[in-house]
Order: sequence, then C-alpha cells, then structure tokens
Amino acid sequence: MTTTLLVLTLTVFGAADTPSTKEKPKHSPYAPSLPYLTKEEEEKIDEIIDRFMLYDIGRLQGEAARKALKDFKDLGPEAIPALVRGLNRAAMIEHSCPVVVIAQKLGKLLGTSEDRELLEFVCDNIGAGVRPHAPTPAP
Repeated sequence: MTTTLLVLTLTVFGAADTPSTKEKPKHSPYAPSLPYLTKEEEEKIDEIIDRFMLYDIGRLQGEAARKALKDFKDLGPEAIPALVRGLNRAAMIEHSCPVVVIAQKLGKLLGTSEDRELLEFVCDNIGAGVRPHAPTPAP
C-alpha cells in the first residue's frame, strides 16, 4: 500500500512538472538560422513590407511615408520569408520599383547567410504564384 501511494504521489508531482502549454520552437520552420516568429509577428512584417510598397509607388506621403521607409530599412534577417512573399506581391502590381528595392534588401540579407536551407527556401519560393504580365504593345 505504501509503495502504491508513493508511486501515485511521484506520478502526480512528475506530471505537474511538465508544461501544459507547447513551448515556442527555437527556430523558424523556413530555416534553422532564422528565429521562430509567431503568426502575429509574421503579419506585422508583412504589413511593414506592404506599407513600404505603398510608399515606393507614391501612395503614402509625409510622416506615414517616412515611417514606412524607416520600418522597412530596419527589417533584419528574420524578415527574409516575408520579403520573399512581398517580392512576389510586388511582382504582381504594375510598378517595378518595389520589386527592385525589395530584391536589393533580400540580396543584402542573403549575402550574409550561410544557411543552405534558407537559400533553398528562397530559391524555391521567389516567383511562386506570380503570373507573367502581358507585354505592352508598341505604339
């Protein structure tokens, strides 16, 4: 009886030591060199990139434009997957400037990485879902 009680007590206390919530992963599902970002963090970065695109095509002015540019310039390597998504979105609009600037930022960030999985992710996802534009007829 005492042994059974001891085993039950240890089982209850042992179970109490395990966390009931799932721990945050150590790295991104995209690549081991990137930190894990929550869905909300990913959406915030996507929003920064979208606001930058509005700035770059002239739809944001004044303080909102300055903030959009600053926020975009402040993005670090953790934003690489969002930059790929943003590059693909920018390729779908009729303005080439955001594509060029996002590609340059992406190139700078990737130039410092030695993470093969990250580079493969980028290669596999650049252009995903982008439809070609019809050529503009000559005058």
